[in-house]
Amino acid sequence: AGSISLNDSCKTSKRTIVKRVKRGNVEGVEINGKFWSDRLDGTYTNIRGNSDAEAACVKTGMRLPTIDEFEILRQSFEHDKSRGHDTFTDAGRKEFHSVMPDADGYWFWSSSPSQGYPFEYGRVFYGGSGGIGGGGRGFKGSVRCVAR
Repeated sequence: AGSISLNDSCKTSKRTIVKRVKRGNVEGVEINGKFWSDRLDGTYTNIRGNSDAEAACVKTGMRLPTIDEFEILRQSFEHDKSRGHDTFTDAGRKEFHSVMPDADGYWFWSSSPSQGYPFEYGRVFYGGSGGIGGGGRGFKGSVRCVAR
């Protein structure tokens, strides 16, 4: 996949079609039947019952993705579990950043709680590596919204 312009599409090495689109005033990409917004400006907390991250997505008419949706997104690009955790390969990272260039260097909130500490920690997706982890809900992270 190369860097794609609005209304253009490409196919990943995993044979997933990616199309750059705009919904209303929000740009993003369609992958696996879902629209993923570009990274929203700013940083957000994800405190349960008072989540800036969830509110930001609602304002766009979308929602915060689940960690399972981030997992499906990662599987659309080359990734490797051999290092004890599932992350992009070098080729997968390059390909992912060519279609979501605003992800590198950022981590993204999901709507999924962390196992064992659901009120203190939420699950996050690392845009640089494709890894999945947890973050304290009071920390400020990035947001990418999702819709069908």
